[in-house]
Amino acid sequence: MATITAALVKQLREATDAGMMECKKALVECDGDLKKAAEYLQIKGLAKAAKRGARKTSEGYIGMYRSDDGKGVALVEVSCETDFVARTDNFRNFCNTLARDIYDANPAADANLLDLEFGGEKLELKRGNLSASTGENIRIGRFVRLTADNGLVSTYRHHDGKGAVAVKVSCTKADTASKDAFKDFCAELVLHVYAINPLAVSKDEIDAAAVADQRNVCKQKAAESGKPEAMLDRIAEGMLNKWFADVALLNQMWQGDGKESVEVKLNQCAKAVDDKIKIDCFKRLVIGEGAVEEDAAEE
Repeated sequence: MATITAALVKQLREATDAGMMECKKALVECDGDLKKAAEYLQIKGLAKAAKRGARKTSEGYIGMYRSDDGKGVALVEVSCETDFVARTDNFRNFCNTLARDIYDANPAADANLLDLEFGGEKLELKRGNLSASTGENIRIGRFVRLTADNGLVSTYRHHDGKGAVAVKVSCTKADTASKDAFKDFCAELVLHVYAINPLAVSKDEIDAAAVADQRNVCKQKAAESGKPEAMLDRIAEGMLNKWFADVALLNQMWQGDGKESVEVKLNQCAKAVDDKIKIDCFKRLVIGEGAVEEDAAEE
């Protein structure tokens, strides 16, 4: 029987993030073999993680990576059970590292990340190890990767880390992306998108079914207004245009001053940099939005 020293237990703990008593037990079970003990903890950790799998994950952090030139971004949603874990360096480092891995690997938009290998190890195994070290159910959710050949991808992550936005703005001239007026516009635009949460860049890009539903609502409200029937279509269309102004980014009032639309601000920036610029797309991730309701289960 090998002697299990405090130094050996500490070494295993540093390698696995498992508890001291769990490390000591693993070393005893594996007769002091460090490698086998790490594998033992990994197996046990994944078994526990499977039991945690049904527990609700309403907290979390949006991992983010932005390339040094500002032309590429990756965001990933990682959920956990408590705010305590979501605020730890270990958890947040995992999220940000995963975002960088996603940026480098460039997986398909519909890829199941858990089946992919990053750094020679499946993400499912990495997720299981994190679950074992935190004692919580960990879920890998949505991810986004954006790149701009001409222009910038601007980012914002809220102070609590639970929400983030990436906005891609393109230009035609090579030097435009380095101009202060362009960079300032992009930086303010991403704050607007996070705060106001539009549905699409322009009204033409809003889902047709959503527009049809809203048009029906407007017609119903117009019919209930008591106005003459000849005016109802015009009233309904006015209501619909007001809705577009609320949900289409270009139609929204600029959140900075509320006096001009985003489209006006876009045109002002284009004039300042003497270039054609376009808001191509935006992606907004917030922990829990779009998540399937989970049933709580006791371990």
